[in-house]
Amino acid sequence: MKRLRGDSGAPAPSPRKPTRATPPNVIGKGPLLSTPGLKLGVVVILRDEASYLDEWLAYHHALGVDHFFIYDNGSTDELHEVIEPWVNHGLVTLVHWPLPGGQIDAYSHALRFYGPSSQWLAFFDVDEFVVPLVDDDIPSVLARFPDAADVRIPRVDFGFSGHRERPEQLSIEAYTEVADVFGRDPAKPPRVKTVAQPKSISAVGIHTATVADDLRGPDGAAVPGRTVGKACWEYVQLNHYYTRSFEEFEAKRFRGSGTGRIARPAIPFDLPALGVNAAAARFADRTRAMIERIHSLAPSPYRYGSELALAQFPRFNDLGLFTEFAVANTVMEEPAPRREPALRIHNEYDGIGFVGIVSGHDHEVTDGELSGSMHLQPLLERARGELAGTLPDAEIVDGEARFPISAAGRRRVYAAGFVVTASAPTKVEAHLEHEDGSRSQPIELGLDAGSTYAGVVELEAEPHLAATVGLRLSSTSGEVGVHDLFVMTYG
Repeated sequence: MKRLRGDSGAPAPSPRKPTRATPPNVIGKGPLLSTPGLKLGVVVILRDEASYLDEWLAYHHALGVDHFFIYDNGSTDELHEVIEPWVNHGLVTLVHWPLPGGQIDAYSHALRFYGPSSQWLAFFDVDEFVVPLVDDDIPSVLARFPDAADVRIPRVDFGFSGHRERPEQLSIEAYTEVADVFGRDPAKPPRVKTVAQPKSISAVGIHTATVADDLRGPDGAAVPGRTVGKACWEYVQLNHYYTRSFEEFEAKRFRGSGTGRIARPAIPFDLPALGVNAAAARFADRTRAMIERIHSLAPSPYRYGSELALAQFPRFNDLGLFTEFAVANTVMEEPAPRREPALRIHNEYDGIGFVGIVSGHDHEVTDGELSGSMHLQPLLERARGELAGTLPDAEIVDGEARFPISAAGRRRVYAAGFVVTASAPTKVEAHLEHEDGSRSQPIELGLDAGSTYAGVVELEAEPHLAATVGLRLSSTSGEVGVHDLFVMTYG
């Protein structure tokens, strides 16, 4: 453990204070809270994707989805105009959800408030289409697995299919060339998305849900606990139109994702096709007919209504979620990487990231244990991240640890990690120095005396190239016990 001593020096810029979410507004004529009776509901979070909604909603409603719970993550496009006929027809509940990186929180919120409304609840994106391969609708596919807690549908990724600009056709007609858009290991099984019975879900993730092994309903009856994976793959697939046209993808990748501030890497237009898959095209006529039917309804005004509190959803994005996993599994000395926490640790940080107290768990803290832990790898993998420097790489100048950054010309987001023992009240301050000499607004957080803290926090909301990351720790006693300091880039 190192002890850093520093002084306050010149006054620093005012710290950027984490923004707290405001309560969402909910509109819709469908089940606003817990009205039972839906066979199949779908949850989606989106931002500036209104132009794709008609096709996506019409397709899935025509194939058996009863209701859509749409979380608006700060759209600036024509979302309300597009969504109006669907709301008027009682098919959509629209939730104003301005949280940065709020995908996991939106899913958790939907599970809590809308889960009781549905026998099955799915969590998809607007670029994902469920395609039955044998049956003519989605409920018929699910009926093949009556004892399942969740059904995990394999994802098929589609590329540009030769389209530089947005085509006139429906997506399910225009994009038929399967492509390796993520550079995945062909030996690995495909990604999956979950359709689950809400009563059996104990936690939600981006791709899958966690289902309880021995869960009992309010009546004491056993709840299904079987996960169906490969058994369903001959019956259904999930078409993932990740890129659509080259023009659309370039706009999409700098818009950011619903999981957090993770920039998407570029994809070459001449990405080779792995094959042709036109399974979704057989539903094109049905989709067009549904669009026409919905838009034949007379317009009717709607307005924002019920307010629901967000206090029970403290984690804002993948950075916070996966950092909790890394910290918890390190503390519990798990022998292998896990994508779920072996211990639940309260998040003491209100911004983008996670900071938790790790003392008091019969764990002896060692130097470099978080940055060098195998449990940090799932976070780096999920965020397409990498370690940019650890404490041995830092230059200590006037009590400040300075990490040089080599970004290699990429748009990156930066985060700082630490494990610190606070023997007295301690302040952690971190900032970026950009290549043009400017400095970001510093992140500041206070640590109470008597505990060891571990965490990772984002340093800036927008991706910029940085030359140096500075970390300063100061204490009323003058010294701070430092077990680990590191910097990571992601996106």
